[in-house]
Amino acid sequence: MGLEQAIGTLYEKYAEQFVGLTEFWSRLAKEEYEHARWLGALEIYVDQGHLFWGAARFSEPAVQRELDKVRDALNRVAAGDMRVVEALKTAGDLESSLLEAGFYDTVESSAPKFRKIAKALSAATREHSRLIYQLLGAPEDTLP
Repeated sequence: MGLEQAIGTLYEKYAEQFVGLTEFWSRLAKEEYEHARWLGALEIYVDQGHLFWGAARFSEPAVQRELDKVRDALNRVAAGDMRVVEALKTAGDLESSLLEAGFYDTVESSAPKFRKIAKALSAATREHSRLIYQLLGAPEDTLP
């Protein structure tokens, strides 16, 4: 499972667990699944022989660490062992990690639509981060 797909699954579980924020988490989950589809579309360019520069700096172990964070959060949600504030912190950390890695901003490609897709993914990730941290900044007793 790709990272964006895994994050979508996590947000879907958050939507089930935190009913006061179901609409919020469902929206983010839907968008993460869309991001996964966009990334899947980029694989076609690799198959066609297009080049990607800078992607090597994103190691398999780094991606695996992020997937492990998602799996850990999924296990905690399934066990009912996560509060909404912790869910928001975990989501914020995941989105921030994607932004800090800069994949969407630093990788270049000869693929014709890569830059457009990368810009859209970067903007969407920044928006997710903004929305999550906006909620996280709310007083805890006001969160559903």
